[in-house]
Amino acid sequence: MSSPEASPGFFDPDDWQLKSSAHSYECTKYQIDLIRTHLDRRELQKPRRIRHFVTEPGVCSTYVADELVGPLLDFCKLITFYL
Repeated sequence: MSSPEASPGFFDPDDWQLKSSAHSYECTKYQIDLIRTHLDRRELQKPRRIRHFVTEPGVCSTYVADELVGPLLDFCKLITFYL
């Protein structure tokens, strides 16, 4: 999963382990975007391909919180995605 905070501005390709980065969260999310882009472009060369997408957790519904908030509130969350 990526994030809106993914930023190439903080990314240093020479520090791929992010040992020197003050913005490791943003950098790891940007690295995920780079990997996804590379994999997707590589697959486009094939006649039968698998697409690679990155999602942001704020725009997809999961049932992770269902046990915490209950099915009614989880359903309300789902409805608000479409408002």
